[in-house]
Amino acid sequence: MTKQSKKVCTELKQKIINWLASNINVLIFDENTIEIATSQRDALGEEVYCFVEKKETALKVTDDGRCLFKLDPSASDEELFESCAKLIWDAGFEVNPSTGVIFTEVDSEDLVPKISELARLQVAISYLV
Repeated sequence: MTKQSKKVCTELKQKIINWLASNINVLIFDENTIEIATSQRDALGEEVYCFVEKKETALKVTDDGRCLFKLDPSASDEELFESCAKLIWDAGFEVNPSTGVIFTEVDSEDLVPKISELARLQVAISYLV
C-alpha cells in the first residue's frame, strides 16, 4: 500500500468514527441502566435501541422487548415468534418468551461488539414481516 493510499484509508476511517460518534446517542436511565440509540434503522426507518443493564456478575445487553413488540404487539403470531426465536438463538442471543425481550449477558470487554450485534439482529428481524 502506498503512502497516499494509507493516508486515504486513515482519513476515511476517522470520518467513519466521527460519523458514528455523532449518530449514536447514549442516555443514562439510572445507576444500573444505559440506553443506546444506535446508528441502525429498522425496516420502518426507526432508530434501533439497545439497553445495557448492570447485573451482579455481568452486563445484560437487551432490546427491552421493543423489536418483537413492533412486529406483533399482541404477541399472537406463534409462527412469527418461532421464526424470530430461531434467528435470535442462532445469533447467540436469548429471548424471554413471556416478555419478548432479546438479551445476552457479557463482560465489559465484549460489551461494544454485542451492542452492535444486537442492533444488527433487530434490523434483520424487522424485515421478517
